[in-house]
Amino acid sequence: KKLSFDDHRGFFVENLVTDFSMTKTSLYLEKLNLKTKESLLVGTVKMDYKQGDLKYFVNKVNLNIAIEKSILSTNELNIFYNEFGKDKKLYVKTHAFGTLNNLKLANTIIADDLNSQIIGTFELNNLITNPKDFKITTNLDRLFISRANAVSLLPRVLGKSLPEQLSAVGMLDLNGAIQYSNYELEADVNAVSNLGKAHAKVSMTKLNQPKLATYTGDVVLEDFHIGNIIGQKNIGKTSLNLFIDGQGFDSKSLNTIISGDVYSFEFNGYNFRDIIIDGNLK
Repeated sequence: KKLSFDDHRGFFVENLVTDFSMTKTSLYLEKLNLKTKESLLVGTVKMDYKQGDLKYFVNKVNLNIAIEKSILSTNELNIFYNEFGKDKKLYVKTHAFGTLNNLKLANTIIADDLNSQIIGTFELNNLITNPKDFKITTNLDRLFISRANAVSLLPRVLGKSLPEQLSAVGMLDLNGAIQYSNYELEADVNAVSNLGKAHAKVSMTKLNQPKLATYTGDVVLEDFHIGNIIGQKNIGKTSLNLFIDGQGFDSKSLNTIISGDVYSFEFNGYNFRDIIIDGNLK
Protein backbone atom coordinates (compact mmCIF):
# COMPACT_ATOMS: atom_id res chain seq x y z
CA LYS A 1 0.00 0.00 0.00
CA LYS A 2 1.04 3.61 -0.60
CA LEU A 3 0.51 6.45 1.85
CA SER A 4 1.61 10.07 2.37
CA PHE A 5 0.93 12.27 5.40
CA ASP A 6 2.06 15.13 7.64
CA ASP A 7 3.56 13.95 10.93
CA HIS A 8 2.47 15.96 13.97
CA ARG A 9 6.13 16.50 14.93
CA GLY A 10 6.77 18.56 11.83
CA PHE A 11 7.91 16.52 8.86
CA PHE A 12 6.10 15.31 5.77
CA VAL A 13 6.15 11.68 4.66
CA GLU A 14 6.07 11.92 0.88
CA ASN A 15 5.61 8.22 0.25
CA LEU A 16 5.19 5.18 2.44
CA VAL A 17 5.05 1.73 0.87
CA THR A 18 4.78 -1.39 3.02
CA ASP A 19 2.97 -4.65 3.73
CA PHE A 20 1.12 -3.70 6.92
CA SER A 21 -0.41 -5.85 9.64
CA MET A 22 -1.54 -5.00 13.17
CA THR A 23 -3.03 -6.73 16.20
CA LYS A 24 -3.90 -5.46 19.69
CA THR A 25 -0.33 -6.18 20.81
CA SER A 26 1.85 -5.86 17.71
CA LEU A 27 2.45 -3.92 14.53
CA TYR A 28 4.43 -5.20 11.54
CA LEU A 29 5.69 -3.21 8.55
CA GLU A 30 7.27 -5.56 6.04
CA LYS A 31 9.08 -4.42 2.87
CA LEU A 32 9.05 -0.87 4.21
CA ASN A 33 10.06 1.99 1.93
CA LEU A 34 9.57 5.39 3.56
CA LYS A 35 10.51 8.64 1.83
CA THR A 36 10.43 12.09 3.39
CA LYS A 37 11.73 15.39 2.04
CA GLU A 38 15.31 14.58 3.10
CA SER A 39 15.45 10.90 4.09
CA LEU A 40 14.88 7.43 2.70
CA LEU A 41 14.29 4.46 5.02
CA VAL A 42 14.23 0.91 3.66
CA GLY A 43 13.71 -2.21 5.78
CA THR A 44 11.25 -3.91 8.13
CA VAL A 45 9.74 -2.77 11.42
CA LYS A 46 8.08 -4.86 14.12
CA MET A 47 6.62 -3.42 17.33
CA ASP A 48 5.41 -5.46 20.30
CA TYR A 49 3.49 -3.95 23.20
CA LYS A 50 0.82 -4.57 25.78
CA GLN A 51 -2.64 -3.16 25.27
CA GLY A 52 -2.67 0.50 26.25
CA ASP A 53 1.12 0.93 26.05
CA LEU A 54 1.24 2.70 22.68
CA LYS A 55 0.75 6.01 24.50
CA TYR A 56 4.02 5.23 26.33
CA PHE A 57 5.78 4.57 23.05
CA VAL A 58 9.26 5.76 24.05
CA ASN A 59 9.64 3.41 27.03
CA LYS A 60 7.15 0.54 26.61
CA VAL A 61 6.99 -0.37 22.92
CA ASN A 62 9.58 -3.00 22.00
CA LEU A 63 11.10 -2.39 18.58
CA ASN A 64 12.73 -4.81 16.17
CA ILE A 65 13.93 -2.86 13.15
CA ALA A 66 16.10 -4.02 10.26
CA ILE A 67 17.35 -1.01 8.28
CA GLU A 68 18.89 -1.63 4.87
CA LYS A 69 21.12 0.91 3.11
CA SER A 70 19.10 3.98 4.08
CA ILE A 71 19.74 7.74 4.05
CA LEU A 72 18.81 9.72 7.16
CA SER A 73 18.80 13.52 7.39
CA THR A 74 20.03 15.00 10.66
CA ASN A 75 17.48 17.80 10.23
CA GLU A 76 14.71 15.20 10.55
CA LEU A 77 16.52 13.17 13.22
CA ASN A 78 16.51 16.34 15.33
CA ILE A 79 12.74 15.99 15.62
CA PHE A 80 13.37 12.91 17.78
CA TYR A 81 16.76 13.83 19.35
CA ASN A 82 17.59 17.53 19.07
CA GLU A 83 21.38 17.28 19.34
CA PHE A 84 22.43 16.62 15.74
CA GLY A 85 24.18 19.16 13.53
CA LYS A 86 22.16 20.63 10.68
CA ASP A 87 22.07 19.67 7.01
CA LYS A 88 23.95 16.38 7.24
CA LYS A 89 23.24 13.01 5.67
CA LEU A 90 23.89 9.69 7.38
CA TYR A 91 24.09 6.50 5.34
CA VAL A 92 22.91 3.70 7.60
CA LYS A 93 22.55 -0.06 7.75
CA THR A 94 21.71 -1.65 11.11
CA HIS A 95 19.51 -3.97 13.18
CA ALA A 96 17.90 -2.07 16.05
CA PHE A 97 15.99 -3.60 18.95
CA GLY A 98 14.72 -2.54 22.36
CA THR A 99 12.70 0.55 23.25
CA LEU A 100 13.30 3.94 21.65
CA ASN A 101 14.72 5.21 24.94
CA ASN A 102 17.00 2.19 25.46
CA LEU A 103 18.02 0.97 22.05
CA LYS A 104 20.58 -1.57 20.85
CA LEU A 105 22.09 -1.41 17.37
CA ALA A 106 23.76 -4.55 16.00
CA ASN A 107 25.71 -5.08 12.75
CA THR A 108 25.77 -1.33 12.25
CA ILE A 109 27.41 0.61 9.43
CA ILE A 110 27.12 4.42 9.46
CA ALA A 111 28.85 6.83 7.08
CA ASP A 112 28.49 10.57 6.45
CA ASP A 113 29.20 13.15 3.76
CA LEU A 114 32.68 13.79 5.21
CA ASN A 115 33.88 10.19 4.73
CA SER A 116 33.53 9.36 8.42
CA GLN A 117 32.66 5.73 9.09
CA ILE A 118 31.37 3.82 12.11
CA ILE A 119 31.10 0.02 12.12
CA GLY A 120 30.12 -1.99 15.21
CA THR A 121 27.46 -2.56 17.86
CA PHE A 122 25.95 0.10 20.11
CA GLU A 123 23.74 0.36 23.17
CA LEU A 124 22.02 3.73 23.74
CA ASN A 125 20.44 4.40 27.14
CA ASN A 126 18.27 7.37 28.18
CA LEU A 127 18.31 8.55 24.59
CA ILE A 128 15.01 10.45 24.74
CA THR A 129 13.63 11.00 28.22
CA ASN A 130 16.76 12.03 30.12
CA PRO A 131 19.52 13.28 27.79
CA LYS A 132 21.68 14.43 30.72
CA ASP A 133 22.02 10.77 31.73
CA PHE A 134 22.52 9.61 28.16
CA LYS A 135 24.95 6.68 27.95
CA ILE A 136 26.42 4.97 24.93
CA THR A 137 28.26 1.64 25.06
CA THR A 138 30.02 0.49 21.91
CA ASN A 139 32.09 -2.33 20.51
CA LEU A 140 33.73 -0.84 17.46
CA ASP A 141 35.06 -2.75 14.51
CA ARG A 142 36.01 0.59 13.01
CA LEU A 143 35.64 4.26 13.84
CA PHE A 144 37.13 6.51 11.18
CA ILE A 145 36.54 10.13 12.10
CA SER A 146 38.16 13.44 13.08
CA ARG A 147 37.28 15.64 16.03
CA ALA A 148 35.87 18.24 13.61
CA ASN A 149 33.63 15.66 11.94
CA ALA A 150 32.43 14.28 15.28
CA VAL A 151 31.62 17.75 16.64
CA SER A 152 29.80 18.72 13.44
CA LEU A 153 27.59 15.65 13.89
CA LEU A 154 26.76 16.24 17.59
CA PRO A 155 27.91 19.81 18.29
CA ARG A 156 26.45 20.34 21.76
CA VAL A 157 27.16 16.81 23.03
CA LEU A 158 30.72 16.48 21.71
CA GLY A 159 31.77 20.10 21.26
CA LYS A 160 32.53 20.49 24.96
CA SER A 161 33.49 16.88 25.75
CA LEU A 162 36.18 16.39 23.07
CA PRO A 163 39.20 18.61 23.87
CA GLU A 164 40.41 20.96 21.13
CA GLN A 165 43.83 19.31 21.37
CA LEU A 166 42.37 16.24 19.62
CA SER A 167 42.11 18.29 16.43
CA ALA A 168 45.83 17.63 15.94
CA VAL A 169 45.10 13.92 15.48
CA GLY A 170 43.32 14.49 12.16
CA MET A 171 41.42 11.46 10.87
CA LEU A 172 41.49 8.75 13.53
CA ASP A 173 41.15 5.05 12.63
CA LEU A 174 40.10 3.26 15.81
CA ASN A 175 38.69 -0.06 17.04
CA GLY A 176 37.79 -1.40 20.49
CA ALA A 177 35.29 -0.86 23.30
CA ILE A 178 34.07 2.53 24.53
CA GLN A 179 31.53 3.66 27.12
CA TYR A 180 30.56 7.32 27.41
CA SER A 181 28.18 9.08 29.81
CA ASN A 182 27.96 12.60 31.22
CA TYR A 183 31.48 13.65 30.10
CA GLU A 184 33.00 10.43 31.45
CA LEU A 185 34.71 7.87 29.22
CA GLU A 186 35.90 4.29 29.59
CA ALA A 187 37.92 3.00 26.66
CA ASP A 188 39.99 -0.01 25.59
CA VAL A 189 41.02 0.84 22.05
CA ASN A 190 43.64 0.66 19.30
CA ALA A 191 44.13 3.70 17.09
CA VAL A 192 46.09 4.86 14.05
CA SER A 193 46.32 8.48 12.92
CA ASN A 194 48.72 10.84 11.18
CA LEU A 195 50.38 11.30 14.58
CA GLY A 196 51.25 7.59 14.97
CA LYS A 197 49.87 4.40 16.52
CA ALA A 198 48.39 3.99 19.99
CA HIS A 199 46.70 1.54 22.34
CA ALA A 200 44.90 2.80 25.41
CA LYS A 201 42.95 1.30 28.27
CA VAL A 202 41.86 4.38 30.20
CA SER A 203 39.20 6.03 32.32
CA MET A 204 38.54 9.76 31.86
CA THR A 205 36.29 12.27 33.62
CA LYS A 206 35.29 15.96 33.25
CA LEU A 207 35.94 15.89 29.52
CA ASN A 208 34.03 19.15 29.14
CA GLN A 209 36.63 20.93 31.29
CA PRO A 210 40.08 20.55 29.65
CA LYS A 211 41.93 22.05 32.59
CA LEU A 212 40.19 19.81 35.15
CA ALA A 213 39.82 16.65 33.08
CA THR A 214 41.24 13.54 34.75
CA TYR A 215 42.57 10.33 33.22
CA THR A 216 44.06 7.09 34.47
CA GLY A 217 45.13 3.87 32.77
CA ASP A 218 47.66 2.27 30.45
CA VAL A 219 48.92 3.82 27.22
CA VAL A 220 51.15 2.31 24.52
CA LEU A 221 52.47 4.61 21.78
CA GLU A 222 54.43 3.74 18.65
CA ASP A 223 56.22 6.58 16.81
CA PHE A 224 53.57 8.97 18.12
CA HIS A 225 53.94 12.76 17.88
CA ILE A 226 52.82 13.39 21.44
CA GLY A 227 54.00 17.01 21.41
CA ASN A 228 51.23 17.89 18.97
CA ILE A 229 48.63 16.83 21.54
CA ILE A 230 50.05 18.65 24.56
CA GLY A 231 51.22 21.72 22.66
CA GLN A 232 54.97 21.14 23.07
CA LYS A 233 56.73 21.56 19.71
CA ASN A 234 60.09 20.50 21.14
CA ILE A 235 58.73 16.96 21.73
CA GLY A 236 58.82 14.74 18.63
CA LYS A 237 58.05 11.07 17.99
CA THR A 238 57.68 8.86 21.04
CA SER A 239 57.39 5.10 21.59
CA LEU A 240 56.46 3.99 25.10
CA ASN A 241 54.45 1.78 27.43
CA LEU A 242 53.21 3.76 30.43
CA PHE A 243 50.74 3.88 33.28
CA ILE A 244 49.30 7.38 33.63
CA ASP A 245 47.26 9.07 36.35
CA GLY A 246 46.73 12.76 35.91
CA GLN A 247 44.77 15.90 35.16
CA GLY A 248 44.67 18.54 32.43
CA PHE A 249 45.09 18.56 28.65
CA ASP A 250 47.14 21.72 28.10
CA SER A 251 50.64 22.73 29.15
CA LYS A 252 49.39 25.01 31.96
CA SER A 253 47.05 22.52 33.64
CA LEU A 254 48.97 19.31 32.92
CA ASN A 255 49.80 17.40 36.12
CA THR A 256 50.31 13.72 35.46
CA ILE A 257 52.00 10.86 37.32
CA ILE A 258 53.61 8.49 34.85
CA SER A 259 55.55 5.23 35.20
CA GLY A 260 56.82 2.62 32.75
CA ASP A 261 59.18 2.25 29.79
CA VAL A 262 60.07 4.81 27.14
CA TYR A 263 61.64 3.03 24.18
CA SER A 264 62.41 6.21 22.23
CA PHE A 265 61.76 9.89 22.86
CA GLU A 266 62.63 12.84 20.62
CA PHE A 267 63.26 16.08 22.50
CA ASN A 268 64.84 19.26 21.11
CA GLY A 269 66.17 17.30 18.15
CA TYR A 270 67.77 14.53 20.26
CA ASN A 271 66.54 10.92 20.39
CA PHE A 272 66.66 9.34 23.85
CA ARG A 273 66.23 5.55 24.16
CA ASP A 274 65.50 2.82 26.72
CA ILE A 275 64.38 5.02 29.59
CA ILE A 276 62.64 3.73 32.72
CA ILE A 277 60.38 6.49 33.97
CA ASP A 278 58.62 7.08 37.29
CA GLY A 279 57.68 10.67 37.91
CA ASN A 280 55.41 13.63 37.49
CA LEU A 281 54.82 15.56 34.23
CA LYS A 282 53.87 19.22 34.60
